Amino acid sequence: MSETTNQEIKELILSLDKKFEIQISNLDKKFEVKFTELQGHINQVESTLKGDINRVEATLKGEINRVEVTLMGEINRVEVTLMGEINRVEATLKGEIKEVEAILKGEINKGETKIDGIDKRLGNEEIISRSAFIGIFVAVLTGLTKFLFFTDRV
Repeated sequence: MSETTNQEIKELILSLDKKFEIQISNLDKKFEVKFTELQGHINQVESTLKGDINRVEATLKGEINRVEVTLMGEINRVEVTLMGEINRVEATLKGEIKEVEAILKGEINKGETKIDGIDKRLGNEEIISRSAFIGIFVAVLTGLTKFLFFTDRV
């Protein structure tokens, strides 16, 4: 009996081995099917995410371009405003500078006129002083001549 039992055990083991091989084979097939399904889902999610990323990127580029155009318009507007203000201030300053130049020219002309008047007065006073000195000198000479030559000294 021991041989039949051994034989039966061998057959049982072989049958179990075949069952396990079939089950493992079925599990491998199921695993491959699930892995393929998961790989498909992963590819689908990856594709969806790439599409979403591209859409968001395009939206952001559009927004960036819109903001850039808006900012450039604002910068140009501010630049034009500032140039207008600079030109206005420059024109005002030029007008004021011309006014100050005119006033200074008038004051310089008045000063030159006063200097000319003072120069003429000094010239007249010099002539008067020389004439007075000559008059005094002539009077002294006349007095001396009269005293020396025309006085009676006996």
